[in-house]
Amino acid sequence: MLKNNVVTTQLRIGIPVKTGFRQFVDTETIRHTNKTTYSGFSIEVLLAAYEKLESKNSIYFEFIPFKNESSGGMNGNYDDLLSQIKEQRYDAVVGDTTIFSNRTLDVDFTMPYSESGMTMLVPVHGQKLWKMWTFLQPWSWDLWLTVFASFIFMGIVIRIMERRTENTTFAGPRNRQLGMTLWFPFSALAIPQRDMVIKDWSRFVLVIWIGLAVILMQIYTASLSSMLTVDRFQPMFMSVDELLAKGYKVGYQKDSYVKDFLMDRLGFDESQLEEYCTTEDYYKALTKGPNENGGVAAIFDEIPFIRVFLATKYGSKFMMAGTIYRTDGFGFAFPKGSSIVSNFSRAILKVIENGEITTIEKRYFRHGIANQGVASQIPPDNPRILHASSLAGLFIIVGIVTLLALVISEGYFWRKTVGLAQQFISKRSSDVSSNHDQPRNETELMAVQSTAQVNAAPELEVSIPREEDDAEINQVHSS
Repeated sequence: MLKNNVVTTQLRIGIPVKTGFRQFVDTETIRHTNKTTYSGFSIEVLLAAYEKLESKNSIYFEFIPFKNESSGGMNGNYDDLLSQIKEQRYDAVVGDTTIFSNRTLDVDFTMPYSESGMTMLVPVHGQKLWKMWTFLQPWSWDLWLTVFASFIFMGIVIRIMERRTENTTFAGPRNRQLGMTLWFPFSALAIPQRDMVIKDWSRFVLVIWIGLAVILMQIYTASLSSMLTVDRFQPMFMSVDELLAKGYKVGYQKDSYVKDFLMDRLGFDESQLEEYCTTEDYYKALTKGPNENGGVAAIFDEIPFIRVFLATKYGSKFMMAGTIYRTDGFGFAFPKGSSIVSNFSRAILKVIENGEITTIEKRYFRHGIANQGVASQIPPDNPRILHASSLAGLFIIVGIVTLLALVISEGYFWRKTVGLAQQFISKRSSDVSSNHDQPRNETELMAVQSTAQVNAAPELEVSIPREEDDAEINQVHSS
């Protein structure tokens, strides 16, 4: 086609005719003008990608609903819709069309504009598991043991620090002292009196202990309250094997590939399958249950459709469960070898990268859906239980501070350490001195012995004449 000297391309785009989930593709005819409008998430993504095309001025769209004129519904399923491209009735197919390997044999798909995957939608039931020992469940056994060990440790520290004071709390026989040592941390919480301890460092340790106990009580209270007040919702059916073993009926979205998947891949018999169109149909079928006419145990569908259902007023009573069967997501289909496929893929990528697709999602779904992926759909069966490792940092800090207070308070430890060091140094010095006093060789030994003998010899007596003696001598001579 030639328009304004520019070669233009008129694309005949086939779109599905949907009874339910019209958030993806919707067709509406205005009566007084007989004009048909096309909207929906898939249509909006196509138009946004079209604006990113470099040659958008040469491409024009003509939307053609794949409609059965007699019934007013869709003229077949999605495989039939895609076959219209091969038969050259359509130049493209736009809608919530899932990319499969067998479909790529006949058409080329653009890159997916929505992540996808199939799983099952099931009812939930809530239960409060209140048992005899529920009050112990917030903490694991190793955390309980650690808490009681900290009680004993704190009592022993206070006992050591108060032993040389006039405190009579720990006085009396040994049995009473032991009992008071173990009972003191508990009584300090129930009767936090200043006069229970005398030393300032003991009061400091007592404050540290009470602070630790308050933190532990707050954590325990929060965990127990959560366990007792929050319903734990569980899916009524957990797996496909359970549904097959009990012979329950399951549902699927009309005209989708899910029917063939359930029969060929999962092993359901056709008599077990029921088809539905709208979110209201899903709700009624799941509410009736598998034992009633028209009811089913679960509905299998693609995750984007299930997310739409869960966002409705019915969603709080249901949840996704079981295995997620991966698919490549939704894409636009074109004839094999079409050059326009790569152009549209790049344009879709730009729409995703600049965040425009998020705006479109919120417009139709009020929440993200296209790129949410397939996050875990079942909440944990049990609430998170705290272990000793969860509070290890708290216990380590309190333990270090308490030991430092004990060491500083008790000078005995310092004196004992200094005394031992002094004894070691004195002994070392005496050993060194004795080593220096001993002779080093034989010559030194002989010299030492000679000196000893000389020192041991008797002293010679020397008489000194006195004046009386001289007088006597002179008298003798004169006679």
